[in-house]
Amino acid sequence: MNPTKQFFLLSFLFLLLVLKTSSQNIELAGCPIEITLNGYKAGQIQWQSSEDKTNWADIINQTTPKLNCIINNSGYFRAKITTCDSIYYSGNNYIMSLKINDELYKKNLDPTFKLNEIVWCNVPVPKDYKQSQTHPSIIYCDKNWNGYNIWLATSPYPSTDSYFENPCIYYSNYSDHKLNTNFNPIRNNPIDKINIRSEGFNADPEIFLDDSILFCIGKKFLISDKKYHYFLQKSENGQEWTKPKELFNSDLTGCEIVSPSLIKYKNKYRIYGAYSNALKDNGVFKNFVILESNSLENPDFKIISKPTFAKKGNIELWHFDLFEYNNLLYMVLCGKNTSLNYLSTYLAISFDYENFYIFPKPLFNEIYSYRPTAFIDDIGRFNLIISTMDLKHRIYSFDGNEIGFLSMPFTSLLELLTE
Repeated sequence: MNPTKQFFLLSFLFLLLVLKTSSQNIELAGCPIEITLNGYKAGQIQWQSSEDKTNWADIINQTTPKLNCIINNSGYFRAKITTCDSIYYSGNNYIMSLKINDELYKKNLDPTFKLNEIVWCNVPVPKDYKQSQTHPSIIYCDKNWNGYNIWLATSPYPSTDSYFENPCIYYSNYSDHKLNTNFNPIRNNPIDKINIRSEGFNADPEIFLDDSILFCIGKKFLISDKKYHYFLQKSENGQEWTKPKELFNSDLTGCEIVSPSLIKYKNKYRIYGAYSNALKDNGVFKNFVILESNSLENPDFKIISKPTFAKKGNIELWHFDLFEYNNLLYMVLCGKNTSLNYLSTYLAISFDYENFYIFPKPLFNEIYSYRPTAFIDDIGRFNLIISTMDLKHRIYSFDGNEIGFLSMPFTSLLELLTE
């Protein structure tokens, strides 16, 4: 019998290599990983690692069905099983090790994306509005929803006039891994608005697709009670929208929460928002708040956490959005690095849906950037939508409030952020 056999299916020994704590194949450098052999029957185990799947090295003191070690470098892991007459190998698993160097927060790092790489988006405003767009929120549907796989919410903000800062909905298509950046407005934009200038203002729309219903969250400040109200609207076709229904207000949160972002987590609905007890503290949000509800139809939102960032260096949060990929939660954010006093776009990662680590290398910082939003397509390509505010850089707008599109493979992006 050949002493070395590739592991497939054996009559007396069946091995299934399962990643437990690292099922997403990404971990922070210096953190423990755990891999378990399910179905192990007999034989001597020796765990091995490799950077290239060709040259393998034994991992010291790792000889049980469960590998538990510290990961410092990206690489492949497998189990070598020796029986009385044969050697078998499990399948190998690749784990990317992300390195976040604290010293890099203090440096003026080159951005991942350059200004000349942006494809500018044509997102028309409603009639009688001046062309100006901010605060995008995008979703990508694996299958078309009402004929389109891209839906976008924005808020026009001409010359920072909040009277026009009302939620608008658009649609487009993403095919052959390219975005059609000419967006179509729905028939009746905006879907909600302030009728009298002295009533208050809308802001910060966020869209979310749940089964066959498209939802939009809006934040509204009302002069009548001086509270921030968070409303929900829904649509079955993207064109007709229900009247706003209140989810909660600042009686619950204690103050305004900025840039609410909605996800579904363990069959509950979570809203993440930038939060501070001192909202006027130079526009800096020290942390964020997480609210949770069992339902959107009958909302019962409660604050479940007010976490601070697990690692952020000198970067202070402003506006952000969330997206999920391979069992991890990611945040794209605009934030100010107080060491450099400049507002840039960054990526952050969370392994537990609560604690986030901001990568010090910016995604974009060549001109003033506002709220970003992003999605990853079916082949793992990262697609970033950013909003910029720069009077010197006008494409479609009259005031420099533009929406731009950038893209690259997500694995490549992570490698650039941690190189």
